[in-house]
Amino acid sequence: LKLRLTIKGDEAVLDFTGSDPQLGSSLNVPSGGDPRHTMLLVGVYYVLYTLNPKILLNTGLARPFICITPQGSVLNPVHPAAVGMRSLTCARLRSVIFGAFSQVVPERLPAAPAGNNCIVNV
Repeated sequence: LKLRLTIKGDEAVLDFTGSDPQLGSSLNVPSGGDPRHTMLLVGVYYVLYTLNPKILLNTGLARPFICITPQGSVLNPVHPAAVGMRSLTCARLRSVIFGAFSQVVPERLPAAPAGNNCIVNV
């Protein structure tokens, strides 16, 4: 995953251009190109909860954030991409986003998490 975070006035643009193309495995994240898709912004929510644990999760929270995910990438795959294990990629995505925001406000955020997740399929 590759992220360029740009703060423009009261908006934050999370540009994932340069991230890997969609995968043949099931690690793709089906965002549908939605610039405010929940799976893409979950890392932002973690950052905001760290800054203010009393913040409420609602639609307005996503408004200032815009995600750019090129079509055909691991974060915006096209049919017939497999997506069943996307939570592993989302865990890493949270770490990448946390790391980017910690560069913007290093005095308020700890280091990015490890991005690990464990999936057991039976």
